[in-house]
Amino acid sequence: MSIADKLVTIANNVPIVFGEGRKLGFEEGWRDGEEIGYKQGYQAYYDFFWDGMQNNGNAANYVGRFRRWTNTAIYQPKYTFVHSTNTAASAQDTFREAFFADLKVDNIFSDVSYLNYFCYGCSSLVNARTFHVTANTSYSNVFGGCAKLEEIRFDGIIGKNGLSFAECVNLSRVSIESVIDHLSTTTSGLKVTFSLASVNKAFETSGGTNDGSTSGDWTTLVASKSNWTISLA
Repeated sequence: MSIADKLVTIANNVPIVFGEGRKLGFEEGWRDGEEIGYKQGYQAYYDFFWDGMQNNGNAANYVGRFRRWTNTAIYQPKYTFVHSTNTAASAQDTFREAFFADLKVDNIFSDVSYLNYFCYGCSSLVNARTFHVTANTSYSNVFGGCAKLEEIRFDGIIGKNGLSFAECVNLSRVSIESVIDHLSTTTSGLKVTFSLASVNKAFETSGGTNDGSTSGDWTTLVASKSNWTISLA
């Protein structure tokens, strides 16, 4: 093929190449635009839903708000939960019997008197995040039925009776230590309960021995809060 013929062939192919490129560019642009539009639409819906649900982060009363929720996909809270209505029931039943495995964000109990049945019956709950409590917060059946619970952290002072993890057979060592570390040092005659199974596993002296409740680490930790009765069930 002569150079002239080659030039003719190239010239004839230019519209074809241009057309294919335009087609591919259009399809790619359409896909990108569709993806961007979906993301923007989802974000708009997410903001609308959770800004309303949490009053743009200013909601203070979550009594029974997520009780028996089964839609775990939509549960993606935008703000930390701040319970500060200064009423006795302001944190009652908030997550009772919900199907969540993870609370996703922290809970702050700035002036809550009673934390009753807060996560009661949450049989799927694994991670409860951090509870920011005060010495005036009391507890009743907060984690009853939470057999899968592994992780929880405390911030502040635990200064009232009623806190029990007796049914939390999978509670991690770090979680147990967090609870005990935040027990008040100035109160007396109070009690906190853990699962014997969780302590035996979390504090075992070597893999598989399941002897944590008699280990030196456990007895030392218990002794650090001798003003409390730390019981195993």
